[in-house]
Parts: sequence; C-alpha cells; structure tokens
Amino acid sequence: MQDSLYLSPDILTYHKDNKTAYDILEKYFRIDELKSREILKANSRDIFIPEEITLMPPQNESTQGQSVPTAIVNEVMLKDKHSSIYYHFKL
Repeated sequence: MQDSLYLSPDILTYHKDNKTAYDILEKYFRIDELKSREILKANSRDIFIPEEITLMPPQNESTQGQSVPTAIVNEVMLKDKHSSIYYHFKL
C-alpha cells in the first residue's frame, strides 16, 4: 500500500533516483503536521524506469478506414527489500 504514494503522474521523470514519499507528495499536498512529514520522509524507494515500449496493431489486420490507436507502456520498478513493478499505459 505504501507503493501507491510513489505512483504520481510525474513518476516517469525519476529514473534512477532515490525518492522519499514526501519528495513525491509535497507537490500535490500541503503537509503541515510534523509527525506526518517525518513518516513520509522515512519511507524511500529506488525508482527505475526501463525504456518505454510502443505497442502497435498488427500490420495484416484491416482497419477499414478506422484510426487504430497505439499504446505506450512504461514499466515502473520500485526497489526496496520488497520490490514492486507497476505499469503505466498511455493510449
């Protein structure tokens, strides 16, 4: 559940960085309570974003004049003693 603190819209800009939960959230929330800040600053993850993957529709399928979307997939790896992998899809 703590990993969700790191899945902000700008997570893809933190490739090969170590960030605390406070570093990520301070842009979106004003955190005045000192104890909450301490807890968020104590929680950190190494962030690794491999090269993005572009998914294209198969070439042999007929689209009958329709626009076929492509998708971009980014893998988000949060490394700690309990590492996690998440995927960011953009259509």
